[in-house]
Amino acid sequence: MMDFEDIDRRLVNWARWSRESRKRGRVYSAEGGWRPPQIWYPPGPKWAVDVEDARVVDRALLRLPRLMLWLLKYWYCARMRKEIICRKLKIRFGLFDEQLMIAQARVLTLCCSVGKRP
Repeated sequence: MMDFEDIDRRLVNWARWSRESRKRGRVYSAEGGWRPPQIWYPPGPKWAVDVEDARVVDRALLRLPRLMLWLLKYWYCARMRKEIICRKLKIRFGLFDEQLMIAQARVLTLCCSVGKRP
């Protein structure tokens, strides 16, 4: 049985996958992609994205009601503050945590019916 920490981890994985896949589609000028040869700080280890699981979560998210989908997109992908999300989606601030937990639970059940992990 999965818990809310696990679904939170899966949603964070999905958000990183979603943000990275959006970056790959952009075209930049050659000058903007240039980096100087000096490297002052060594690059840190990148967090590995589980692409297969992110796709399972993405398919599950497509079956959510629009309000829950945007709530999760704003919270995980855009990393907006609670106040801003509540204003955009017209949710009472006191009910934000409850709505987020309901959306997470719905994703959890949909992932079990759509994808690879029980």
